[in-house]
Amino acid sequence: MKITSPHFGEIEVNEDKIITFPTGLIGFSDCKRYLLLEGEQGTPFWYLQSVEQEDLFFVMIDPTNFFEDYQIEPSSQDLAAIDLKESENAVILTLVTVPEQDIKSATVNLKGPVIINPDRRLGKQIVLHPSDYTTKHPLFNDQGTKARGAV
Repeated sequence: MKITSPHFGEIEVNEDKIITFPTGLIGFSDCKRYLLLEGEQGTPFWYLQSVEQEDLFFVMIDPTNFFEDYQIEPSSQDLAAIDLKESENAVILTLVTVPEQDIKSATVNLKGPVIINPDRRLGKQIVLHPSDYTTKHPLFNDQGTKARGAV
């Protein structure tokens, strides 16, 4: 199968590479099948490209590359939803918002991370309750460099 993404062009889709989000992502419950695409070499960005809606993709990061103290503890129900018993086996990514192509103003949703079971190719976006994390945490500091350290 092939899809044509306005951002990535034509993509050959291998069924065994598709990650299924049984409940979709928050605000996108109709889209359940995605590809996780690696960004350009040397960048920390990943892209979650919808297979069902070709013009839909999300910019993602591994939050620990930017926020070394970032830690979450998914509930047993959240882990069970993606067929995991322990969170150590999960891939944790967070969604990035880049306003009007201004990467220096990018924010990251630390309160609503995405957890993925890489073996089963299942994913779920969770909401951390209670949490001091925000949905619009600055990705870069005032100098335009990675925000490091405590969140």
